[in-house]
Amino acid sequence: MKINSDKKFVALLSAEEDEKMLYKTRISLSYKNGIKDGIEQEKIENARKMKENGIEISLISKITGLSEEEIAKL
Repeated sequence: MKINSDKKFVALLSAEEDEKMLYKTRISLSYKNGIKDGIEQEKIENARKMKENGIEISLISKITGLSEEEIAKL
């Protein structure tokens, strides 16, 4: 699978270079997605703790960026 379909660019890459570039791109995306998932989980956990401590859902939403509906379900 080619990363870039631009014929001039593709012509400059060997098959091995293309595979290396694709691998690095997949690793980078996996890492970024993992970080995003971790941040989202932290937001949810913090919202759960705030809700347990009686903080208003509207304020929790403002602080965490989660919707009031998401928080209500916690």
